[in-house]
Amino acid sequence: MLTALQTSELARAMSHASAPIQRIDAGYTYFGQFIAHDIVNETRSGGRSVSHRLDLDSLYGASAKITATVDPRGYFPIVRSSDGSVRDLPRLDGAAQIPERRNDDNVIVAQFHLLWMRFHNFLISHGYAADAIRARELTTLIFQLLTVEDYLRLVLAPEVFESYFRKAQRWLEFAEPMPVEFSHAAFRFGHAMVRPFYEDFPRDPSDVPLAELFRRNQNIPADLHIDWRRFFGWAVPYNGVQDALAISPNITEHMSAIPVPGRGARVDIVKANLEAGVTARLSPGKEYVERLLAGRRGPALREAFKLRPLDQLGADLTIRLAGRTGITIDNLPLWPYVLVEAMDNAGGRHLATFGSLICAEVLLHSIVSAPVTIYPAGKLRGTQEILAGLGRLGEALDRIRSAPLAGDDAAKGVGTPLTDPQRTLCIRHLIELIEEPA
Repeated sequence: MLTALQTSELARAMSHASAPIQRIDAGYTYFGQFIAHDIVNETRSGGRSVSHRLDLDSLYGASAKITATVDPRGYFPIVRSSDGSVRDLPRLDGAAQIPERRNDDNVIVAQFHLLWMRFHNFLISHGYAADAIRARELTTLIFQLLTVEDYLRLVLAPEVFESYFRKAQRWLEFAEPMPVEFSHAAFRFGHAMVRPFYEDFPRDPSDVPLAELFRRNQNIPADLHIDWRRFFGWAVPYNGVQDALAISPNITEHMSAIPVPGRGARVDIVKANLEAGVTARLSPGKEYVERLLAGRRGPALREAFKLRPLDQLGADLTIRLAGRTGITIDNLPLWPYVLVEAMDNAGGRHLATFGSLICAEVLLHSIVSAPVTIYPAGKLRGTQEILAGLGRLGEALDRIRSAPLAGDDAAKGVGTPLTDPQRTLCIRHLIELIEEPA
């Protein structure tokens, strides 16, 4: 375990400029944050009780009747600015009236929460759901489906995704539904994807520094209103949408001074993550992999994924830490170990094998164990089968999924027109469904 001095030195070495991933759109950073807020307890005290099931209780609250979050007609109350141009969360004296207060920490995740409120309301207003209970079921199923077929398909190593979500092969065993290896380390890989600034906001200039996005307990201003088409593109290469940063041990320096809303202070996210691992008494990443390979499934893991421990820190950390702290690959904490693995073995385009195994295991469990699930009785189903079971809603999403790109989207250099009905279902299809004319 690292000393306090080593932890500080490592945090400084990791706070370094990174490059866009050029594979994952910027919006997926906040898709991952939304998932985490649904299934992982809040680090600071006073948060809601989290079920660890991916059932959108962060959106609906713990009660199955959801009467505390929707109005008598079954709709989420969505507020508009005085000129009607900007949607916002319902607020009381500035505080968002939503079950998960972390979803109001910054304007991007707040508007992602709002997107799912809008989708729920859309289902009722367009006759896809007769009431709020059915709208909740459909919203939860679509959220789970997109979590797997869109988000996890992008961020997991392809061979791990295939094993877990196509072949129903599970490789890890955890004693708890929310292991600290996931909550305090592996699933924090999304912090590496955070950009120092975000583009395409209505303000002039349109680039907004990261720190300006943290506005808890404040109305969403018109100049920070999000057009989700600028954050989520079609599931094709070079889709013209701003990219997340690479999954690597290089975390943008802007993450070392994140404003704490309402406290007038700033927090170093990199150092806080490292300290969380110390508090949870997590083993170094290499030691964890070695124990895994020495276990009963070790030979199968070696054969299936060629899993092996890393033998070096990686070029960037080696240079920045050379001869200063005694930090080596042998005592590197689990969180940065997962990031080094992603950079060294996958070029930062997605998680590598070890990090993917942890995330796939926990997230599959969180979906299978949910009271409403796309995988009833633990049975994996493909996109087409799941959509077929959703009636008119599934047909509507399939129609958008099957349509060729046109206009500006077709002109962005995306290559072959998208006419294959089996192409990846992505959140852009949901966005287009909500935004299309009645």
